[in-house]
Amino acid sequence: MEREHKLSKDLHMKDALMSGFTFEDLVITLQSNEPDINAGIVRKVANEMVAAALYDFNYLMEINMGEIIDRALGAKKS
Repeated sequence: MEREHKLSKDLHMKDALMSGFTFEDLVITLQSNEPDINAGIVRKVANEMVAAALYDFNYLMEINMGEIIDRALGAKKS
């Protein structure tokens, strides 16, 4: 079964909308993908990782926009 990435279906309110990054994530990514590592490469790879996470963040937010708004308004009405 393919995931829908929708609240109340295969996502829950406490699921992360954007995952965190560890130093280990960055180091492993560098080791796995970059033959030459320097400060510029570290910045480039880190920014690419953030850009990918931000893309996923925006995707999840957009496909769940209606439910996010409904839940936010529902909380205000209580």
